[in-house]
Amino acid sequence: MKIHAFLAVLAMTATARAEAVKPEVGPAPAEAARQQLAHFEPEIGRWDVVNSVMKGPGELATLYFVVETSPTFDGLGIKADWYEAESGKFFGQVIRTYNPATAKMDQHYFAAGSSTWSATSQDVKFDETGYGTSFSGTDRFGSFDARTKTTLLPDGAGYDWTIERRYEGGDWFVIDRGEARPASPKP
Repeated sequence: MKIHAFLAVLAMTATARAEAVKPEVGPAPAEAARQQLAHFEPEIGRWDVVNSVMKGPGELATLYFVVETSPTFDGLGIKADWYEAESGKFFGQVIRTYNPATAKMDQHYFAAGSSTWSATSQDVKFDETGYGTSFSGTDRFGSFDARTKTTLLPDGAGYDWTIERRYEGGDWFVIDRGEARPASPKP
């Protein structure tokens, strides 16, 4: 009998502790992800893209792409497939997912030319014109901070973006800028 009474007290204590440390109730992780990813819906579609990318100090190369952006992972992600405009050759893919545990947007990029993946975990701030992100990383030149600004154009007319970077003790400089406009019909 004493063992049963002891187990009953132990069970009540464990239940009381579990109730005392219940997490705050919020949207389920999948719903939180869908809410965040809804901000990117204006980017869903097929786009003609002009992209200026840094080749060296003060030197940008202009590239032309067709980008097809769509929901993925049953609405828990957004993917953008990049194709060279002239040849139609696959160039790369960007996949964004929201991580409710960190409250950050995880972005994965596949570069087809080198067959490599890279990833960043970004803070995203939305406003009435679009959104900005910030993240940090390291490359062959050292540690850096990066920030982006994406401006959504009204009435589905497209979007523009700028990516800037700075290294410790340095100033911000543009490494990538682009504009996406509704794509021409497929030939």
